[in-house]
Amino acid sequence: MPYDTGETLISRKKVSAFVLTYNAGDAIVACLKSLLWADEVFIVDSGSRDNTLEQARLLGVKVLSHPWTSYGAQLNFALSQASYDWVFFTDQDELVSPELAQSILDATQHDMHHSVYMIERRNLLFNKWLRFGGAVEHNPRLVFRPQVRYCDAQHTHLCGKFAKDKMKGPVLHDMAPSLIAWWQRSIRLAAIEAKNDYWQGVRFSRIKTSFFWWKFVRRYIFKLGFLDGWAGFYMAMQRSLYILVYQASLFELERGMDNVAESVERFR
Repeated sequence: MPYDTGETLISRKKVSAFVLTYNAGDAIVACLKSLLWADEVFIVDSGSRDNTLEQARLLGVKVLSHPWTSYGAQLNFALSQASYDWVFFTDQDELVSPELAQSILDATQHDMHHSVYMIERRNLLFNKWLRFGGAVEHNPRLVFRPQVRYCDAQHTHLCGKFAKDKMKGPVLHDMAPSLIAWWQRSIRLAAIEAKNDYWQGVRFSRIKTSFFWWKFVRRYIFKLGFLDGWAGFYMAMQRSLYILVYQASLFELERGMDNVAESVERFR
């Protein structure tokens, strides 16, 4: 439907927005509500056993189900199901800020000169918005579907090179509503990434393992993570231990000791 600016009638580009879900619980409600500015909102669920699907339907959001094979594959399936060429996505534990929503709506009134738009993600830990230690991230979240494809990786990674720009406004991410859940999630993610990389020929490296401490020092000292207090310390520690878990998983896979196979078959 044309977008009324109050002066002239301009045809606004429509946007599809989606969320990959699995047992998102009540958190999915706030996430989806922050996406209702989009012309189409849907979830791609990979077998939730809680009330995720019911919560989405109550908000009038389209629900699709698709078995999980990998993060990249799930993203690409979601892209293929979108009704419009411009597609935005967010994770189930994130909220789209009003500033970001308005930026996207404003941008789609005009010609879009890039295929990919990077979105800032701000992380909350111990009720503190992290500012240092590399905690403020930028990810490709708004894309022109006909020209992009996500790689089969555990992180948000596009295949190929694209002209990129940034949108104003962040998505907001609570990293650790529970510290135990945070550590469990970190271990699962590291093990999944190791398994994916192992299939592509990556092997255990003693040298890379021994430099886990540098990851901590780099974030906590050189990137000023200490200015975020205990939250900055935990953030730097989590990133360094991620390397240890990743390399330990490669070590086990290389020696046929895949004790984590069941837990990393899919990210839950």
